[in-house]
Amino acid sequence: MKKSRLLHVVSIIIIIFSTISVVYGSIAILTYSSMTSVMEAEGLTNYPVGVYTFSLIGACVELAAGIAGVMYRSRKAVLILGILYCLYILGSLCFSAVSGGFSISGLFSCLLPALYMWGWYQSK
Repeated sequence: MKKSRLLHVVSIIIIIFSTISVVYGSIAILTYSSMTSVMEAEGLTNYPVGVYTFSLIGACVELAAGIAGVMYRSRKAVLILGILYCLYILGSLCFSAVSGGFSISGLFSCLLPALYMWGWYQSK
């Protein structure tokens, strides 16, 4: 099996970003109660803990997709993780559109999953 250079480079970028997301997502969940009390003191409302959990799970899926893309042991595994990654990004876009309004800049989050899937397609 031969993986494309695009898949390798995009996978490394995904690993970097998803590692940061896992760290900050873990911090957000661990400090949820204190963060909520601070936000309430400021007159703001915090998202439910489920939102942070969804974000953390999505970051773990991203990380797994990045690692699978770099290792490229199974074409099918890379495809499955790539599809899960794309579904997570679409779910995040839908949540953002419902909670805060749709923005064109949010579409840039589709760039890495699209490049990842294109890199998978180029790999043989």
